[in-house]
Amino acid sequence: TGRLIGQQRLRIRLGTWGVQRIAPEEGWLVMRGDPEAIEQGIRGIGWELRDLPDGTFAGRPKGATAPTDLDGTLEALRIEVVSGA
Repeated sequence: TGRLIGQQRLRIRLGTWGVQRIAPEEGWLVMRGDPEAIEQGIRGIGWELRDLPDGTFAGRPKGATAPTDLDGTLEALRIEVVSGA
């Protein structure tokens, strides 16, 4: 289905950014993984990025809050999902 395709594409995209874990928190997507790759990926799509004291990173679209569901996350990261008939 389209949702499964979207989940797989999201894993691939975040994996290329070195993300090992991701969770929505207080309007941000909090990520753990490779700091340099995460920074490059998040800034590459024009999002705000914050370094957090615990070694994680928080990203969100500039001037907005991060989505909290799969569909919103796919849309915000510009991941297209098209399932075949």
